[in-house]
Amino acid sequence: MAEIKTRQRIIEAVLPLFREKGFDAVTIQDICSAADINKHTFYYHFKSKDELLEEYYNFQSEITPEIFARIMSAKNYVEQVWIVFERLIEFATTSGPDIVRQLSIKDISEKFGAFKKDKIKILYNSIAPMIQKGKDSGEFRTNMENELVFILFLQTFHGTSNWNIREKEFDFEKMMRIIYESLFDVAPEFRITTNVEYNEAWSIIREAF
Repeated sequence: MAEIKTRQRIIEAVLPLFREKGFDAVTIQDICSAADINKHTFYYHFKSKDELLEEYYNFQSEITPEIFARIMSAKNYVEQVWIVFERLIEFATTSGPDIVRQLSIKDISEKFGAFKKDKIKILYNSIAPMIQKGKDSGEFRTNMENELVFILFLQTFHGTSNWNIREKEFDFEKMMRIIYESLFDVAPEFRITTNVEYNEAWSIIREAF
């Protein structure tokens, strides 16, 4: 239990550092000072900053008991699936551009990227039943296979988060909600975005590309 608490303390200590200094500028000693540990303890739990970054992503994006409770109390399947996706969006928003940028670099250059296949599979398996029930109830009207529409959303999330870092000219969460409702072809009565917001979002996308 003590080891788990120490590991969690290290993970929780890195975000303010990464946001303040940027990933590259933060040293192992900075992390140790922030977490009130020595270097031996750090290397006992993590091999490098890169491994810590990956673990930080896992920690922030996992479905916790609190998130699960929110899912179970959601009023429909559209909102259940959105709560899971919202967790990823909150991660990108609260972590800051440097963390998102670093994760993107790791995804491109290394096999242990944040979106590697085993992690995608775990996340997909957790929400696949909700997607299917949403289809069965008519809340989702897409004809795409469940896994395909899920992967397309993740890829769009990845690209849009990087676009948001560069431009910062739109509401990232609202944009992702519009994309979500469009990709899954959410029935009108379950949508929360307006036609005006929808048209504005696609105008931004058309101008950008």
